[in-house]
Amino acid sequence: MTHGLNLGVNVAAGLVTVLAFDRPWSDGLITLAISETVSLLNIFSQPTRARRDLKNYEIRYLGKPGTYREAAPAPAWYFSVCPGGVSIGLKF
Repeated sequence: MTHGLNLGVNVAAGLVTVLAFDRPWSDGLITLAISETVSLLNIFSQPTRARRDLKNYEIRYLGKPGTYREAAPAPAWYFSVCPGGVSIGLKF
């Protein structure tokens, strides 16, 4: 359902770009491609902790069958110096 809704919104954005702003079809396709890429990255990178916590709760307290899954390690900050700049990031 999430994929379908995202696709519908992205197609509509491409059509609005073409029809409402009188742009060429290539601009509409670029809008569609970029927004669909961002949508898919958002879908596939969503956190799954809530799902894991619910499963662990059901296993531990409701007696459902399954294997208890430990939490992932804590996020780690990193800092790096490179020619022409610095890099700061968070690994999670």
